[in-house]
Amino acid sequence: MDEDDLRTLVVRELTLAPSATWRVRWILHLNFLDRVREAEGESLPQREWLRVHAHRIRSDLWSATAELVGRDVLARATRRACMIDCAFEWHLERYAGPAMSHGGGYVADIYQSFLWKIREDGLLGRMQPNVDSFVAEDFERHEARLLEELGWNSGEPVDAVADPVVAGVTEKLERRLGQVVLWERTRATPRAFHSLHDIPWDGWGSFHAQWRDQVIVAASKLLGRQATARDVVQLAVDGRAGELSWWHADLPCPHPSPAVCVLMPFFGGELWRLGYVAPVLQQRSFVGPLGDTVDLVALADRAGRGLPYGLELGGPLTERDRDEDSRRLAAESLAAGDPTGWFERLYAESETGEAIVPWDSQTPHPLLVEWLPSESGSGSGLGSGSGAEIGPGTGVGRRALVVGCGLGDDAEYVSRFGFDTVAFDVSESAVRLAQERFPGSRVEYRAADLLAPPGEWRQAFDLVVEIMTVQALPEHLHARAVASIADFVGPGGTLLVIASAREEGGPVFAPPWPLTPSEIASFATEGLVADRIEDLRDPERHRCRATFHRPAAREEDRGSVSEENRKGVSEENRSGVSDENRGSVSGEDRGIPPL
Repeated sequence: MDEDDLRTLVVRELTLAPSATWRVRWILHLNFLDRVREAEGESLPQREWLRVHAHRIRSDLWSATAELVGRDVLARATRRACMIDCAFEWHLERYAGPAMSHGGGYVADIYQSFLWKIREDGLLGRMQPNVDSFVAEDFERHEARLLEELGWNSGEPVDAVADPVVAGVTEKLERRLGQVVLWERTRATPRAFHSLHDIPWDGWGSFHAQWRDQVIVAASKLLGRQATARDVVQLAVDGRAGELSWWHADLPCPHPSPAVCVLMPFFGGELWRLGYVAPVLQQRSFVGPLGDTVDLVALADRAGRGLPYGLELGGPLTERDRDEDSRRLAAESLAAGDPTGWFERLYAESETGEAIVPWDSQTPHPLLVEWLPSESGSGSGLGSGSGAEIGPGTGVGRRALVVGCGLGDDAEYVSRFGFDTVAFDVSESAVRLAQERFPGSRVEYRAADLLAPPGEWRQAFDLVVEIMTVQALPEHLHARAVASIADFVGPGGTLLVIASAREEGGPVFAPPWPLTPSEIASFATEGLVADRIEDLRDPERHRCRATFHRPAAREEDRGSVSEENRKGVSEENRSGVSDENRGSVSGEDRGIPPL
């Protein structure tokens, strides 16, 4: 507060002192206590009497103060004091309260952290719309009328002052404030002290889990059954987030809507689980392992408006994250300028138990199984354009290529249909492990580079299966990978693409880098024609399944694909992965929660 504001509040208190008889003080005190009881649903026969007399006492006090300092000055100072009071209360609930529960002692930088939020983070400006709404809609009617009589100017901006009277406090006073707050909230004897910045990031992540659980409990009460994260999202979309009763709903906050308030713990917890971090005092600006940034408020607002948000919510935040190893290795590899080298490290470390391959489900991808059913019958996959039946003998006499085969589950499934199947991966360890997992397999497993594939694979296959491979590469490599995959498809052949998807310009929590509609459509290159593009989505997952084909060659052109290419690859081309261009691996969602 500046000097004028502080002087006005001091004059107001000094004006109260001479008239503050025992009776007046008790009326004001009892009125305050009863407002709390009223909010909790308790009744009191003398309530209206208390309200009327408390209103008269305070109205007289403010009139006397206004005669000394001016009504406009008093109104401005009162408005700023109210904003600061609400902002400080929120700051205590959001930061100091959790910090005290975490460390067991008092927080020794409550004032300095609050001052930073005011000066650097625009807290007052973000609080102002919600405080105005609170006064207009939720204030006790006598209190609201009192502010109206004073001249409460709803909508008037309240910004941080450039030269506050108290720009800082001594270390002794700061600690004393922390002790008082601890005593008022817990009645605990002040012990050790700590700073908000002393709390590890894992500790803040656990707070998100606690708040998420509180919202789930509130949603369960509202719905009359056990609620899920999706239920909370739907309540937010339906405009019912404000009906949820949890600590955040009891006071004004700086967030733009109740939907954002209830969804932030879910998205904050999931980002924390994915390895994102945020400044302690600005836990809405998250930075990912690869340096990408996420605005938590914007993400929650997006979900609250019913738009795809690209994260799976509701999973346990306390269990070991299966994606932890893949994210760690990916970040290290990308930092070293090698966008795919981490796949070999991941598979190699999985052998020794040092890492988990999170997409190793030991089953073929369900969207592949749905497209290419294992039992004979009419299908929507290979040959669907001609109405051909798909069954165990569909691929006899035909060749198939599985891109980024990982540990081989998809390749083995394709092979069941009689295809002469080749499967490749950038990781030599993955290829070896696939061969060990399926001894005696008919599949030819190869180590090869998607960005520099063997030349004899050009237009050499009747079926090409690409599942979650391109998305594992950084975006600047997508076009090269797409062109390589399209060029594998022979005349009359089919390409199946299954990928995590996102809207143009939609959020990315890399890795992976989900494909946009334009990227999916770009598989129709190198002479391919799109057959069907399926947009498969729910609030948490957005995927695409698309098929493309290359028109059959005219009779006079059928010699363009050499017999050598159709039969296989020469022994001297069975090389490993180039150091310069590494491809990618496949598998269920790459171990990263899909969009």
